[in-house]
Amino acid sequence: MGKKWDKPQDIDPDQVEDWRELSAPEKNYYARKLERRAVQADLESEEAYSDRLIGTAKKVYWHLVEKEFVGSFPYERLAILYRKEDDYDSEIRVLKRCLKHAKLKTEKKRRKFENRLDRSKDLREQR
Repeated sequence: MGKKWDKPQDIDPDQVEDWRELSAPEKNYYARKLERRAVQADLESEEAYSDRLIGTAKKVYWHLVEKEFVGSFPYERLAILYRKEDDYDSEIRVLKRCLKHAKLKTEKKRRKFENRLDRSKDLREQR
């Protein structure tokens, strides 16, 4: 295994040998940092590199979703990435899993995901 970090937010994606060995909080930070790097690569016209980073981030988020992660972060990020790609079927699948498995601590947060699910269904029908 690669380096261990004192705090999950200190993770450096360049030092990660296999993201599957990271803890759930480290996986969240790892995927988010990959997304940020993808945006930067996109700004620098490195589209292929950006696409690879986003693809890896989606794999990490899906791994957390499939393990029925209780926090909402990976579900939300994955839904956002699918919306950007106009992949409404995948976005809807993620949002349904979120409403089923994530521990949404407030009614406001639950409504946020329900509203996003409704909007995704509307967008899918408009295609």
